[in-house]
Amino acid sequence: MARATMQTAQAPATIVDLTIGVDPGTDGHLVELPPGELTVTARVLGDVFAAVDFALIGYRGTDSAATIQGAVGKRTRSFRTRIAGGTYMYSLRNLAPVAMNASLASLSNHRQWVQLKMSLLPA
Repeated sequence: MARATMQTAQAPATIVDLTIGVDPGTDGHLVELPPGELTVTARVLGDVFAAVDFALIGYRGTDSAATIQGAVGKRTRSFRTRIAGGTYMYSLRNLAPVAMNASLASLSNHRQWVQLKMSLLPA
């Protein structure tokens, strides 16, 4: 007699779900992630002065196959990659053209708000 087995699809876990202000320059964060399939969506909210560059890399050169990099603007941009698990750095870099010695006031005048979501479907 055959026995039927019902498998349910595992839902992705939300890793990051935030709106973050990005001034010109680099803003990076480290996250510890298990192996699986990582999905990232990002978009700039409000006025767009310039693109915002999103990048995700394995920390200190680990998991180079999981590298993501791309410009984000008004339209939602999605990225997907398989990760081996470990420590990863993601960054948002506001590409607005400001002088290297710009004042804090000048930098904050070019702040862009980015809606960022990351989810992980464990392996």
